[in-house]
Amino acid sequence: MTHTAAGLIVGYDFDTLKVFGADAAVTIEGGYPVLVNHEESTAIFEKISRSVIEEELVKANHPPLMGCEDFAYYAEQIPGMFWFLGIRPPEAIDYPRNHHAKFDFNDDALTIGIEMHCEIARRFASLWQSF
Repeated sequence: MTHTAAGLIVGYDFDTLKVFGADAAVTIEGGYPVLVNHEESTAIFEKISRSVIEEELVKANHPPLMGCEDFAYYAEQIPGMFWFLGIRPPEAIDYPRNHHAKFDFNDDALTIGIEMHCEIARRFASLWQSF
């Protein structure tokens, strides 16, 4: 996946440069590992999350993202899984991502975020043994 993503980036860059009659050299250095969720951890998370919030709000199999994440180093060493807490207000059609200048954390998401973390901490070990 990393090589494909790098090829796409270079391709888009050169296509854009051609439009403006410019040229460039692109060097992509290896860096962060790809973050891959552990299957069993993910199954446990999905089970817990579906008991905390409505099932249709749990979005499994999120498409890959191009961001770098320190958690990827942990996930290489121990089973783990990375998840997102949806914070877009129900009335909003679109919402800026967390590093966008217009991002404003939706405090209404704190309650469910705290509940999710507590339930994961409380139930994970007992469920781990059953998978």
